[in-house]
Amino acid sequence: GLKQQSNGVVEVRWRLGGVLMLPWRPIVKPWTGMTRYHLDEDGLIYYHEEMWDISVLEAFVCTVWPDLGERIWGPPGSITTTDTVI
Repeated sequence: GLKQQSNGVVEVRWRLGGVLMLPWRPIVKPWTGMTRYHLDEDGLIYYHEEMWDISVLEAFVCTVWPDLGERIWGPPGSITTTDTVI
């Protein structure tokens, strides 16, 4: 969902998943996140931050070595609750 706050911040919540177009066709298990855009006086984005419910390590390992990622974090479709801010 999209939410604009009165302090010049726009928050977008989203869910992502699918199959990547790599030779081994890794499945990206569904995960959710939020992107927060900070707007200046002209309405232009001057800063953006993201929060994910999976770690950067989990996202990387599950993409490059899906079998290993599944052994560590479970099969695609199981969602974890770790928040990651990048």
